[in-house]
Amino acid sequence: MCTPKVFSLYAFTGTLFLLFVYTLLSTQPFFIRGIDDVERAKQSALGGMMFFVVSLLGSLSLLLWRNSRGVRNGNGSIGGGSQYELIDGASERDL
Repeated sequence: MCTPKVFSLYAFTGTLFLLFVYTLLSTQPFFIRGIDDVERAKQSALGGMMFFVVSLLGSLSLLLWRNSRGVRNGNGSIGGGSQYELIDGASERDL
């Protein structure tokens, strides 16, 4: 399930990876084989990294907005616990 928390982790990882690629292309491009135009590759890595940064900021703002409203579960309840009901209709929290 792609929640804002999982997407934030994905965007953060993508940002770090493309920062590494950009740094490697800027300092030692001879370690990466098959690149004909180093400047174009650097611009592509920087553009991809900016996309991940914007995605990270968007998912973090969504996380902060949801936490400020107190919504954490899909049903609007705060906190953990099961969302299932027992056979007699009482929830597990009532026990």
